[in-house]
Amino acid sequence: MGQKKYISQRTRTTHTYSFYRQRRNDPNWRADYLEARTQRQRHILFTLIIILALMLFGVIGYGKRATSLLDRSSQSSQSTAVENTSRQDSNTSSTNQTVTSEHRSTEDTQKTVVVNNYQRYSIYSGEYGSETQTYSLDFSSGKLLTTGPQKQQIFYFDKVMVHPDKSLVINMHGNYHYNAYDGKGEHIKLVYLSVLFAPHERKITKNWQTGESIEDMTNTVVNRFSIALSNDGGKVFQMAPAYAAFATNQTAGDSLALIYSEAN
Repeated sequence: MGQKKYISQRTRTTHTYSFYRQRRNDPNWRADYLEARTQRQRHILFTLIIILALMLFGVIGYGKRATSLLDRSSQSSQSTAVENTSRQDSNTSSTNQTVTSEHRSTEDTQKTVVVNNYQRYSIYSGEYGSETQTYSLDFSSGKLLTTGPQKQQIFYFDKVMVHPDKSLVINMHGNYHYNAYDGKGEHIKLVYLSVLFAPHERKITKNWQTGESIEDMTNTVVNRFSIALSNDGGKVFQMAPAYAAFATNQTAGDSLALIYSEAN
């Protein structure tokens, strides 16, 4: 590439900077030399600025690229760490949930549970007889019907609970019809009673109202039940006689006789 040439204001011809520099002390060429030097310095300065700008842009671009690569590497490392931590937390959470579930399951087996869908116990529906009367227990309709010397009685389920030993407590209410010895004919009294029910092959192990252990002396080959009453409108049932019936093998007795005596 040839040297840059500068035009002479005196001769209107172009010459190299070296040509003007050699004649810098010649009065005829002094003005052209100064003009050529000024243009040459401007050109050098402009070239340096362009080079520095390109270098600066290159450094900035390289820095951004390096930073981006570092950020990606850092994000990848963090993502891996978070993923590993998440997996560990997930495994720990799963283990804790399993332990908690097992713990709750163990606790649930030790608690009395209220049964809302008591129809699932319909397999226990049927006729249960005593010496003087017959009981018809119907889980599907939620009723207990009795027949005997007195008028048929109907009691309606209010609440069904299952104890850890699989015994059932069925709280009921109904209008008890009876003839008092006052010569005024039939009387009606709202009665709240509770049936303590033990399915076949199940023994009652505890009075779940008091927490006292009992020995069930009844025949576990069949379903058995006894009856308890409430004296405060169904708030609290006196379950002791019902549990005593199992402890003394008296579940086949005349349970409604107790209701009749209470009514009178």
